[in-house]
Parts: sequence; C-alpha cells; structure tokens
Amino acid sequence: MKKAFDAKSGTFKFRPKARLLNLLGHELITDEVIAVIELVKNSYDADAQKVEITLTNVRNKKTGVIEIKDDGHGMTPKIIEKAWMEPARDNKKDLHGKRKRTKRFGRLPLGEKGVGRFSADKLGLRLEIVSRFCEFDPKTKAAVNLSPEEVVMVIEGKQFVEDAYLDEIECTWKTRLPEEFSEGYHGTLLKISELREDWDYELVEKIHRGLARLSSPLVEAKDFELWFESNDFPKFSGQIANPLLRNAPHSLEASIDENGVMTYTMVVDNGEPRKGKKDLRIELKRFYIEKGENVEYRKPECGPFQFVLYAFERDRRVRKKYDMDKDKIALLDSLCGISIYRDNFRVLPYGERGNDWLYLDKRRVQNPGKILGNDRVIGYVQISQSSNSQLRDKTNREGLIEEGIAFADLRDLVNEATDFLGLERHLTQPIEKRSKEKVERGIDDIDEGTRVVETSSISLRSTLDKAKEDIEEGDINDAKTVIDHASFEIEASESAIKRIDEGKKKLLEELTVSDEQINNLVALSGIGLTAERMTHEFSRAVRLAIEQLQKSLAILNRERKYPKATEHITSAIAQLLIVRTGFQQMEPLYYSKRRYTEQLNVAIIAQKTQYFFSNEIEAIGAEVTVIEDGEFLIDMGKGHLMQIFDNLFDNSLYWLKRSPAKDGRKITIKISGKEKTIIFADNGPGVPENIKYHLFNPFVSTKPDGRGLGLFIIQDILQNYKGEIELLTTNKLLKGANFKISFPEK
Repeated sequence: MKKAFDAKSGTFKFRPKARLLNLLGHELITDEVIAVIELVKNSYDADAQKVEITLTNVRNKKTGVIEIKDDGHGMTPKIIEKAWMEPARDNKKDLHGKRKRTKRFGRLPLGEKGVGRFSADKLGLRLEIVSRFCEFDPKTKAAVNLSPEEVVMVIEGKQFVEDAYLDEIECTWKTRLPEEFSEGYHGTLLKISELREDWDYELVEKIHRGLARLSSPLVEAKDFELWFESNDFPKFSGQIANPLLRNAPHSLEASIDENGVMTYTMVVDNGEPRKGKKDLRIELKRFYIEKGENVEYRKPECGPFQFVLYAFERDRRVRKKYDMDKDKIALLDSLCGISIYRDNFRVLPYGERGNDWLYLDKRRVQNPGKILGNDRVIGYVQISQSSNSQLRDKTNREGLIEEGIAFADLRDLVNEATDFLGLERHLTQPIEKRSKEKVERGIDDIDEGTRVVETSSISLRSTLDKAKEDIEEGDINDAKTVIDHASFEIEASESAIKRIDEGKKKLLEELTVSDEQINNLVALSGIGLTAERMTHEFSRAVRLAIEQLQKSLAILNRERKYPKATEHITSAIAQLLIVRTGFQQMEPLYYSKRRYTEQLNVAIIAQKTQYFFSNEIEAIGAEVTVIEDGEFLIDMGKGHLMQIFDNLFDNSLYWLKRSPAKDGRKITIKISGKEKTIIFADNGPGVPENIKYHLFNPFVSTKPDGRGLGLFIIQDILQNYKGEIELLTTNKLLKGANFKISFPEK
C-alpha cells in the first residue's frame, strides 16, 4: 500500500518531466523552415553581420549535419547557463522591462519569448554549441574585450525523451583555447546532427526561399548577410538574395506616417520615377469620424510603416521585353506575395505560398486588370517594435494577432497602396488598346493552336498508319522510329492545346470585364426606369393627397371646430407641396423628356439642380456661388443639362465631405454667355495625378464603390451638342477639381 500523507495542509511544487521541452518545442516550432529562421534570428539578435548556413550530407538523417555560424557577440558560460538552460527566459530586456538595443547595429531583439532554442531540437537530436564572446564598441562597431577562450557545450536530445525530471538532465561544457573562432574571430556556431528527417530538394528549396525573404530590402545588405552552402544541393550555394527585383517594371517605395498619409516614389513600366503624397484614408470609410457637418479621419491604430512593392508582367508576349524567361517566372512563383518585416526581419507566414493575407487574388477576380494578383507582386511591409506596438506577435511566433483594429488598419492601408500602383499599371495604355490587343492575342493563340493540332492530327494519323504497316511487315526498327515521331506529334498537340487554353483565358477575361460593365449599365438603366416609373406614380399620389387635404381643410375652416387639426393639415399640405415641387423639377431627367430640346438659361438650370442637393450642401456647410458673365442661353434637352450639373454636384460634394472643413467647403460655378463656357470648381482634394489622363474613360473612378460613369456620361451628352469637357490644370477658380465645359459659337 502507498504511504498516506500525514499533513493536513502545505504546498506542492511543479516538477516537470524532461520530455516537456520536446512537447513545447514541437508545439511552438511547427516545421524546419521556422526552426532555421528562428536560429538565424538569434544570430541577428547577437548583432551578427554575417551568418553562414551549411548543410552537409543532409539527404541522410543519420550522417547529415546542419551548421549555423555567425560573427555576433557570442556567449560566455554564464550566458549559456542563463540563456539556453532556462527555457522561456527572456534575457533581452533591461531592468525596467524594456527591450535593449544592441550596441553594434542598434537593433531591437526579435526573439521575444525565449523559445528560439527549441528550434535546434526540431532539426536534430544532438546539438553542439561553440561560442567566443566579445563586446562591441557602439561608435566603431569593432569587437573589444574579446574572450581568450571559447566555450563548448553538448546537448543530447535523447535525454529529453527518457523518464527523467528536467532538473536531473545535465549537459556537459568546457572552455578551450579558440579552435573554431581562432585569431580575432568571435561569434557562435550551432552544430546539429542526428537529424530527425532526411532532407530532400523540396525542403531545401523551401528553406532557401524562406531565407531569401528573411531580411527586408529596406535594410542595407552589408549590415546583415546570409550565406548558404550545401554539398547535396549546390544550386543553392552562395549569398542569399532576391535576384528578381531588378526585373520588375513597376515599383512603389512608400512611407506611411502615423496619419495614414503616404509619401511615395513610383515607377511605372520602367519610366521616370514620380514622387507624391496621398492620404490613404480618404477612400476608406472605416477611418471616418463624423462630427456634425464635418468629417475627420482617425489615426490608424497600426502606426507608421514603410512599404516597398514590385509588380511584374507575366504575359508570354511581353516576357522578352521585361527579361522574364521560364526560370524567372518559376522563381516568381516561389517568391511572390507581400511579406511583413518587424525591425528588418520577416514575420511568418505573411507572403508564403497560399497566404494571401491581403485577399489580392479574390479582389482581382472582382476587378481584373486594376487589382494586382498575388502571383504578380513581391512586397515588403516594414514595421518595428517601437512604432507599431499594437501589432503583437502570436504566442507561437507564427504571425501577428489579427483580431482587433490595428491589424485591420494595416491590411486596409497596404491594400490601398497596392491598388494605387495597380491602377497606375492598368492606365499605362488606353482601355480600347488594351482590350483590342488582349482579344487579338487570344484569337492568335487559338488560331495558332488550332492550326498545330490540325496539322499534328493529320501527321499523327499518317504516322500511325505507317507504323501499322511496318509492324505487319515485321520491320520493328522502322516502326519504333515512326512511333517516336508520333510521340513528338502528340507532344506538339499537347502544347498547342495549352496555347488554345491560354487564348480562351484571355478572351474570357476580357469578356468577363465586358460583361461586368454591361451588367453595370443594365442595372443602372433598370434602376433609372424603375425610379422614373415610381416617381411618376408617387407624384400622382402626392397630387391627389394634396387635393383631398385641401378639401378637408376647406370644410374645417368653414366649421371652425378643430383649430389644431386645421393647423396640422396646413403643415402637411406645405410639406407635400415641397415634395411635389421636387418631383416637378426631376421631370426633365425622365427618359421620355430628355429627347426634346428647348432654349434654356444655363444659370437657372444650375440653380434648379442645386436645389436637389440642398440638404447635403447644408449638412456639410458648403458654400455654392454662381457667377454669370452675361446670360447664357442654349438649345438643349433640359434633362441632359440637369444631368451634367447633377454629376458635377455629386462628385464635388462627395469629395468635399471627405475634406477638412477648416478652409471652408466651396463650389463655384462660372457661366459665361460671351464665351459659351461653364466652369465648375470646388476646393476639395482635386483629381489624383495618376488618373488625370484617363478621367473621362468609362469605369475609371477613385471612389471605393464608384462605377466610373459620371464624367463619361457628361462627355457623351456633350458630344451630341458638339460640346466638350476638360479638366483645368491652370487658371483654376478654386484649388480642387476644376472642369470647363465649352460649346461652339453658332
């Protein structure tokens, strides 16, 4: 029988089994890629300038060895005891709990929770640590106080699977004269053997790819170099870098401040760099703060950050132009995506294959052409511990905590910046030319593929008939040659079928866009016709209601019994008369009315259209001024002229509402009867530089939910009257968007 406790109370202490370290390690470090990266992070934290990763015979886990060697500050026996032998100890903070910057490069440590040491166990059962300590002079960055000896310690992973307690596990160590770090060298070597898995090409490629994207291009390469060596896979040997970036014809280098304002340098189609500023919050409703008539923008919770984006062209017909051969396309497939870096070091899994954290591919399907797909971009988002404290790591060190406002703000701002470059790329050619060329390429692919299939089919039939004859005649050698030729024809047919598929995709993409645009127009026309029918019926109901109320009011006035009822009915009639006046003013916009022309006073039509927006104008405190330079009379459909002013008012009020109210919100309409011109101006944010030359194309809009038809419709209406519209860049009435409409002299 077991001995019973005699005590009635007391305390118990936790005494973990040694295998707990294995359990924690496998939970926190999920694969070999993360394990290697975590160990390299330790080198970064040790102020290393150079890290060498060497794989020797790793195809065989029994003989394979992984070495990670750096030139950082190294460790003393005491540091090893505290840093490696106390799991979950964070030795990278000062006495006040703040993260200490390193002396050599002023880095903030990346290893936040003291679990990087579990990574070695993920890779192999045996770890040998060799380290020589030094300090760094903050001014010269040179090593000082170099230890005369190096320390060596061995950790046998097999001990941690035995039924022993953690405090019973002993790891041997010793100091010796420098062998690994002789002369003036310093740093740490981790030598991992008795590997847990055989390493194949796919795994090594995945690790190399992860290391290639480990360090942000925003930090100078000379400050942190990664070198890779493998006797099994020599293809990956050499300094690790991303060689593709110089092949990107489009790029955006941006700094987003604490207010969400982006200062950028942009290159489109290898053109001249363009610099500018853009408030990324303007088109994101979640940043709006409505204060009465004013709209302000809140600060992003994520904090300021840097962003670099490279966009590539994958189309077969332009690959040669941009020096993108098959190998580079394959490399792009492995490196594409937008990654996040904290203090110049990568945060996984953002930007990995299958991790489309910005939903680029999903959004591209909804808006092909303008949205950059995930397979066309390589991007880097740079955050820091000090400036982005609200963006916190998950406990398992794989990604950021995505719940809450901070991460959502970061995602939205990065998306806005990415879409900005995507729209610029999209606008490098006129819509008609893009569509025509794409359709022509698709037709060419289908025609050429069809021709090859037809030719190959005829040749294949003839070849097989010849093979059949040779076999019947017993001539096996000739039959083999003929069959080899048949195989070649089959391969040619397969390639041609792929080309036909590519042609179909091009046509379907273009048809998808066209169908989307047609659907938009059909939907709008349907809404317009429904609105016309409903307003007609509603106007009739209002007229009848007014008549009935007026009759009731006459009866009450004669009898003089119900003064309160008389007062309410009088008020109701007044309100209904306002509604009826509004409907009467809308009648010229009905399709049936727009077909007729009459002589119109432009100033009166402008004022009538202004009436439609009176509530909105009042709500945002806008001031509308109409200036007449001589009476301007024109023969035109009243509905057409009202529709022109309607679209201009709608655009101006939309952007004025999203502009600061401190300078006043103004709209000025200058009408010149002498020059037959109308200038419609506001003091809003103006038209972005990137769409000035495409402003009147259909489906071009900077509004998040805009259809991009307003200015196109104005232009189309004016062409019926030989008029034209332009965006003024000089001689402006107000600082914002200024549109000038001109009609010919009779």
